[in-house]
Amino acid sequence: MSVPERGQGGKAISKARLTPCTGVCALAPERTHCLGCLRTFEEIARWSSMSDDERRALMVQLPRRSKAA
Repeated sequence: MSVPERGQGGKAISKARLTPCTGVCALAPERTHCLGCLRTFEEIARWSSMSDDERRALMVQLPRRSKAA
């Protein structure tokens, strides 16, 4: 039995919702990432061209960013 990967807030990452977007876009020049989803500006720009595996790998990292923010 495989264990589902976990994203922001410990929620399981499913194919149906492969985005960390919270609908709260807070981008500021003095910040390196969005305060809503915690992705960097580069990651947001690349999101649509990333594979599902790349997206999942990034989403697993986001909770650590939340703790560091």
